[in-house]
Amino acid sequence: WGLAGDNTGVETTISVSRWYDMSSRVSARPRGYVKIVDNTYNDIVYGVSDTLLSPEATAVNAALAAKGSTKTIEAYDPGAGLNEVGASLDLEYAFNPNFSVLGSASVSALLNEAANSPIVNDLGDPYQASLSLMGVYRF
Repeated sequence: WGLAGDNTGVETTISVSRWYDMSSRVSARPRGYVKIVDNTYNDIVYGVSDTLLSPEATAVNAALAAKGSTKTIEAYDPGAGLNEVGASLDLEYAFNPNFSVLGSASVSALLNEAANSPIVNDLGDPYQASLSLMGVYRF
C-alpha cells in the first residue's frame, strides 16, 4: 500500500462467519477473526523509527505535548506475528427482496507487538468498538 509503493508489508486475516435466518425478514451473522502480520507491516503501522527527527516520532511527541505530557516516546521496532483479534455481530432486516437495513456491532483488541507500541500505549487504546447502520439495495 502507499501511492509511491514504498509502504509494503503483509497482513493476513483469518475469519469465520455464517449467516443465520432468524425469520423470513431477519438474518444474523456472527463473525470472529484473527490478524497475522509480518515485521514490515508492524514496523510501518506501529513502529517508531530511531532516527532522531523521524516524522512519526515528531508527530507522536507533539501529540503527547498537546495532551500536557512531558513524556516522549522512544524507538520501537515491532516484530511479526498475531496482531489483532475481533468479533462482530451483523443483523439485517429485509423490508422486501431488494431493500434492507443492516446494523453491525464489533469489538477488537490489538495483541503482542501492536499492543506494546508506544503509539498505542501513549496515544491510543488497544481495545476498539464500533457500531454501524447502513441501507442495502440489491439489484
